[in-house]
This record gives sequence, structure tokens and C-alpha cells, in this order.
Amino acid sequence: MRRLGALAMALACAVTAAGCGGASRGATSAGNVAVALDFTPNPAHAPLYLAAHQGYDRRFGIHLSIVVPGSGPDTVQLLSAHRADIGVLDIDDLTEDLQAASSSLGDAAGGGSHLVGKSLDDVERHYIAETLKLTEGNREEAARLLGIGERTLYRKLKEYGIG
Repeated sequence: MRRLGALAMALACAVTAAGCGGASRGATSAGNVAVALDFTPNPAHAPLYLAAHQGYDRRFGIHLSIVVPGSGPDTVQLLSAHRADIGVLDIDDLTEDLQAASSSLGDAAGGGSHLVGKSLDDVERHYIAETLKLTEGNREEAARLLGIGERTLYRKLKEYGIG
């Protein structure tokens, strides 16, 4: 019965994510939901795999795409970069992952006091470089996160000598 409840919860989250994200999300196109796992697949993930394998997800008009973990915890980073819609985390790692994500965002999450007194060009250069790190060099995604066009980003990269 618990597995059925977990499956229902996973599908409800996936349906919600599909409805909220749409084609504008980096990880999804309409109806696709990327689920990032932060640890080796195990029985706790069975409802997700069952839903994807048995087609339960498609009955709700979505397609679950399960992103297995890499060499280190990266679910929060995938979520931050909009490369995943839902993240499954070990509760013990959540605080550590959030601290790491906050650090990777640099001053965007923590205040930016070291940028006080800097020129606007220096501040802009800093945030463009940090956003490119966050998106692992994905310029299209970086431009979207920065709220500028790709051509503007390319011009700024050339102007500032970045990448």
C-alpha cells in the first residue's frame, strides 16, 4: 500500500511539474518531466521506475525521464540550471547540497558585499561568469537565466574576454 501511495505522489508531482514547466524549461518539452536522482537507484525509487516502465506516467499525459546520478551529488545543481524538474534527494544530504548550491551561485544567493564599490562592468562580468559556471557553459541557458538574448550574451563574452 505504501508503494502505491509513493507512486501516486510521484505521478502527482510529475503532472504538476509538467503543467508548470512547459516548453520553456531547459529540461523539458511539453509533457516531459526530468526526475534527477541524487544517489544510486534503489528500492525507494521503485515507484518512479514502475511508473515509467508500465506507462502509468503516459496515462497522465507526461513522460518521466529519470536522470541517474553522476560521480557526486548534483541534483540541486541540475534543478538550479533547469536541467531537471524534480529532484529526489537523501534527506541527510539536503543541507549539504543546498549549501553547495548557494556557494556555486556566489553572491547571487549571499549578498554580494565584495562587489560593493566595483564598476557596473565588473559586477556584470562577475555575474555572467558565475552564471556560465552554474549552467556548465551552456550559453543558451545562461542567457535565459540572465534575462538577456543570446546575441547580447555573446557580445558581452567577447567584450569581457570570457570563455
